[in-house]
Amino acid sequence: MPRLELLAALIGARLAAHVLKLHEHLPFKQYYWSDSEIVLRWLWNPNIKLPRFAISAVGEILEVTQVSQWRYVDSKSNVADLATKFQPIEFGNSQSIWFTGPEFLFLTGLLASAIFHTT
Repeated sequence: MPRLELLAALIGARLAAHVLKLHEHLPFKQYYWSDSEIVLRWLWNPNIKLPRFAISAVGEILEVTQVSQWRYVDSKSNVADLATKFQPIEFGNSQSIWFTGPEFLFLTGLLASAIFHTT
C-alpha cells in the first residue's frame, strides 16, 4: 500500500524534525529508511507525476529531510517488518534485533554499497 508506506515516511520525517529541533546542539547525521520502492521513487525523482494523495506528503517530507538521506532497506533486514511476520519477538532480550538494530547498520563506512538499492 503506497499510501500507508508514504504515511509512515511522513510520520518518521515529522518525528525526526521534532527530535532534531530539541537536540539541535548535537551534530549527527540522519538517515531515513523505507522498504517501499514506490515511496523512495517519489522522493528521489522530482520530475515524476505524483498521485494526488502523495503531492503534499512528499512536499512536507522534502521540507524537513534531504533526498540524499533516504535509503532502501529490504524487508528481510527491516526490523519493523518483524512485527507483521507472526514470529516470536524477544522483547526482553537485550541482544534482540529490536535493541541492537539490523546488522547492516554496523558495517564499515555506515553501509556497504551492496545494501543500497537505487531504482
